[in-house]
Amino acid sequence: VNAKLNDIVTRAFNETWALHESKGVAMRLASYGLAVQRVAEATVTRGIYP
Repeated sequence: VNAKLNDIVTRAFNETWALHESKGVAMRLASYGLAVQRVAEATVTRGIYP
């Protein structure tokens, strides 16, 4: 369980860091942007449109 959690947290950090570096935004804003993007993708995938 801990290894799986470590993989998830590490992947999330790496994605956030990459966005932080590429866009030059704060880590908090980068993580928020990724979260919004994931929700948008899930909404489209599930077929729920606002």
